[in-house]
Amino acid sequence: MKALVSIATALLLLAAGYGAASFFGFGFKKNWNPEEVYAVWIEGVEVLPNASNGTAWNPDGTAPNLVASLSWRNTVVLETP
Repeated sequence: MKALVSIATALLLLAAGYGAASFFGFGFKKNWNPEEVYAVWIEGVEVLPNASNGTAWNPDGTAPNLVASLSWRNTVVLETP
């Protein structure tokens, strides 16, 4: 759940920054084109109770530490902690 909140927050900040830069006209050489803007939603994550080899994810039996990254045109746009 923490990972989902982190991803959603980062995407919101990314969208807000892009929108502000477009609105004020700095950092972009062409006008904003809605056909070139993409939105990404993560609706949920399903994790198996054990790793693929049958062992626990962590030595203490807790759930795995989930991470995510989003890349576009060979550039990492977002990476969760």
